[in-house]
Parts: sequence; C-alpha cells; structure tokens
Amino acid sequence: MPTIAKLYEKAIALDLFDANWYTATYKLSFSNEYEAFNDYLRKSPYVDISPSLNFNSACYLRDNPDVYHSGISPLEHYLSTGYMEGRSVFPHKIEWTPRHTVSQAWEDEPIKKQHRYAVVLHIFYEDFVDRFYDALYGVNFNFDLYVLTTEVSLVDRCRERFSKNPRVDRVYVNHVPNRGRNFGPFLVEFGKELLEYDYFLHMHSKRSLYSGQEQSQWANYLIEYLAKDKHVLSQALQILDHHPEYGIYYPVTFWNLPPWVNHWLQNKGIGRHVLANKYGITQSEDFFAYPAGGMFWARPSALKDILEQEWAYESFPPEPLAADGTELHALERIIPYLVKNKGYKQLFYNPTSGDFTEDDSFIYRSYLADNYGRLLHAVNCHQIISFDVFDTIVYRDHLEPDIAKFKMAEILNLGVSGMKFVEYRNQAELELRIANNFSGDVGIYDIYSKLAPSLATELSPVQLADLEFQLDLAMLSGKATMVELVNAIAAQGKTIFFITDTYYTRDHIATLLKKSGVTCPYELFVSSDLGLRKDSGTMWNMIDRKLTTENNKNRFLHIGDSVTSDAQNPGDRGLGNFHILAPMDKWDAMNYPSIRKEFDIKNILHVFKWGPVVSQVGAHPFI
Repeated sequence: MPTIAKLYEKAIALDLFDANWYTATYKLSFSNEYEAFNDYLRKSPYVDISPSLNFNSACYLRDNPDVYHSGISPLEHYLSTGYMEGRSVFPHKIEWTPRHTVSQAWEDEPIKKQHRYAVVLHIFYEDFVDRFYDALYGVNFNFDLYVLTTEVSLVDRCRERFSKNPRVDRVYVNHVPNRGRNFGPFLVEFGKELLEYDYFLHMHSKRSLYSGQEQSQWANYLIEYLAKDKHVLSQALQILDHHPEYGIYYPVTFWNLPPWVNHWLQNKGIGRHVLANKYGITQSEDFFAYPAGGMFWARPSALKDILEQEWAYESFPPEPLAADGTELHALERIIPYLVKNKGYKQLFYNPTSGDFTEDDSFIYRSYLADNYGRLLHAVNCHQIISFDVFDTIVYRDHLEPDIAKFKMAEILNLGVSGMKFVEYRNQAELELRIANNFSGDVGIYDIYSKLAPSLATELSPVQLADLEFQLDLAMLSGKATMVELVNAIAAQGKTIFFITDTYYTRDHIATLLKKSGVTCPYELFVSSDLGLRKDSGTMWNMIDRKLTTENNKNRFLHIGDSVTSDAQNPGDRGLGNFHILAPMDKWDAMNYPSIRKEFDIKNILHVFKWGPVVSQVGAHPFI
C-alpha cells in the first residue's frame, strides 16, 4: 500500500483531490492541503464526501461492495489498485441539500460553564470502549458519564479508561442485563437522573448486520458527528444554546442505508398504538425523520415524557428479539413525536454541505436523485425481474380501493349508503380472515358468499364479486413508465414475475394486466390463489425456496411500492429488491400540502377531491 504522501502526489497528478474545493464544499478549515487530504481519507470510508468534482466517493463504494466492506477510503483504494483494475469512477453529484439552513454566526467559543452535560454510553462490544474514549477526548466542556455494559469484565475497564478524560467529572458504570438493547438499560437505570441535566448525549456500540455482513461504518458516521468532530459538536451545542426551539440533534440519516429506512417499517401498528395510548399523540406519516441508529443529543426536557416514566427491564421483550416490529424497535421512531409534543423541533447536520438544518426532506434523498436511472441499472444487473401490481404497475383514479365498493350500494339499490356497504363488505372479509387465524388469504368469491345472504339483491355471490371487480377495473390504469419497462425488459429475454397480495383471482389480475398494456409472457403469483402473502412473508418464503432450488436467487430483483411487503420482507430473505414511491409517498416527498391524515374512505368528499390529483402525481412514480 502506498504511503499517504505517495497517495497525495498521485491524487494531485490525476486531478482527483482539490483541497480548495473540498474545504469550501464541506465548510471546513485546514492549515494546509495535506491536512485536508488526511481529513478526507479518514472520513470517506463512512461519510458520503468526495475529494473533488472528478471523483464520487459514494458511487465508488456503492459500485464496489468489497471496497465498502474493507473499510478503507474509496480514493485510497482507487489510487492503490482500482485504477490498475479498471474500476469505474464518476464525477461528484449532489444528491440532497437542505432547502434552508440554521445560521451559525459565532466562532468555536467555549461552551458556557453553567450548562450541565451528561453522556450515556451503552457498551456491548469491548472495542467500543476505546472508540468512545477517543471520540469524547478533547471536548471543550465538562460532563458526567453514565456507562452501561452487559459484560461484567468491562465494568472496571470502563471506569479506569474513561476516568482518564480530564473533562469527565464523574463516571458511573453499571452492569446491566442483556434486555432492552441500548434504550432499555439507560431508561431503567438513569432516566430520571438525566432530567437534572441541560443536555445529554446517547451513544451505543452499534454493529450493523442489515446487509448480511458486519460493518462499522454506520456507527462511525454517527459517532463522528455527535462527538468526534469537535467543530461540528461545538456548533451543534451552540445552536442548541442560541436556539431554544430545538430539542434534539443528530446527523442526517446514514447515506448507505436502504432508501426506505426513514419509515415505520413493521413498527407502524405498535408505534402508533404506543403514541396514542401512552402519550395521546396521533400520527399519520409513513416516512419521517427519526434518529436512525438510536444515537443523538437531546434536551432532557424534550424527552421528559419518556425519561420520567417508570421503566423496568420487564418493560422490554427478552432476547432474542424479532428482526422488527416490537415496542423496542418502535421506541427510537417515537422520539421525534415526543420531542414535537413538548413544543420542540429537530436539528440535523448534513455532512455533504456542512450545514445545520431543520429541513427533514433528506428522508427522501435517494428518491430525489435519479431514482429511475438507478432502477434501470438494477434491472440490467438481474435476469428475473419481479413486479408488484397495485400502485406499482397500475394506479386507481381516486387512489382509494374502497371506491368500487362504495359505488356498489347505489348500483344495486340496496337501500344503504355507500359508506355502510363498504363497512359490511370489509367486515365480511375481516371475519373470514379471523376464522382463518389470519393464515393464508381469502378470495373475493368467498367474501361475497358470506355477505350475499344479508343483502337485498337477487345477484349471486359470483355476480356480486365480478361486479366489484368490473367497477374497480374501470378505475384502474397502467403506469406508462412501468408498463413500458416491463415490456422492454421482457423483449430483452428477461423473465418477468408479477407477485401481488389481493382478494382478486388470477384471472382478474391477468385481465387487469392486459388492460394496463402488459403484452409479454410472465409468471403470476396471486395471494388468494396460493394462500400466501407478501406482507406476512409466506409468499417470499415460497419465492426464496423456488429461486434457491433453481439456483436463481442472485439473478432475481423485485420492484414494488410497499416498504414492508416489497422491500423489507424480501430483503430479510436476501432477495434483491428496488423500492419505488407509492402515490401518497411521492406526494409527500414533493412537499405538497399534507392530506394523508384526512384521506380516508370515511371522509369520502376529501377522497373524491384529492384522490384523482394524488393518483396523477403517482402515475409516474419517479421524481
């Protein structure tokens, strides 16, 4: 491996490092160009910063997973071996910049002495003792340190190590059970004590396995901008000091997470239940900004609701935890709503522009930066391309699937309102699912076989079911961009799957696809026919077995609009996937007026007003 000096010379010779551009772009300051180069080499394995306009670090790491997992700087790799191997490089491209920033009109002045600071560390992995020590060394304020560790052997080591930091006033080290992950122990042990401080920092020994390989970049990124980068830390704390409206601070979401990470995922039900029943908070968004990774600075007053609560280890589920969907998984996602409920806002730091902001549109960053181009690239890398149907290949005129049911009451002259018929129809479906213990799926003919006897109509269950489908079909259209893509890639010889969760039959879906303009051969997987569903994961278990048996797993890519059913669930099984925005999600991503909370079939006039508008926005799923 060349020395740093040799790397620097080569980077300059190839016009791949520009110190003036680097310092101006990221709002940094260095005593010389060599110092700037070292700063880039240190941060670039885990921060999406580029050394010049001629080298895109993030693209290089995404295109070369071996380099990303090696933990070395992308430019260092390229200069050492990548250049000779013919690896591609791309010019720097800005994916996202804040719409507005928070002014920092002061220098790195010493932190005011009267503030009381606490740092809370949850340490599960031994190597984080030194990592946290190094990150916290050199801060310009005194603080009390609260350390929680699941390892008895680390208690004395933590106390001895952290006591060497001259800024630490007091060190508390508690051995805790392995329950509650990083949140449970600090809430049980120290929650109420933290209310006595002005600010506290929470960090933990995070190791990420979401890609199937252990990696430290996400943790390094969070630790960098919460503690290690002293200029950023000083600025953040001074903004909190000068702007009392901010209750929590953390850097924008780590750049190499899946694009849908800022979503409830499988935690929506339990998260909304906790917010409503414990804290009286109603929430409607699916995408939102929260401290992904569970590390942040906060005013204790902003999190008073959670800190003053009585917690016990039994409040948290025991290990081993499910991959997602527990109250513990939902906990970090409810934090921004608790902060807002106390009258505070969130503050973020964006390393790619060197700005602080309250603009949370970074949650859609990957969808804003040539998402269609990324889809084409992903499709070209796979041979078996699978598509969801509803809101991916087709869209409804009014967005809401219950409109077809609503119209049936008037057409059939049943003597009940459209809303009441929707209620009867959906209740019949629910009762069938309950009778099946929510196992498998139900079909539309079964639904109307149960419902028909209670209706004042001479139509048979089959006729009623077909009527609902025909009404829905009339309001369904193909998304031109997606239909063209399906037909084009099929013409290239790729295999096409359609996989859908629906009560409609295989014949219904085939009719719908034909109307939408799909003209190519395909394999069709319908939940009502197979008794398997994407949202429960059973459909994906079957697809996984099929592809593994055929040795095709690495050749498969699924495309869909549901974060859980079309992205998270197949991803958990190692199946390639590409998420596109559902119509309402695209509406929110484009910063249009929020209408999601009122968009419900019970508010039918609102649906008739806004449904067609949102549907047209979502007819082309890319921004």
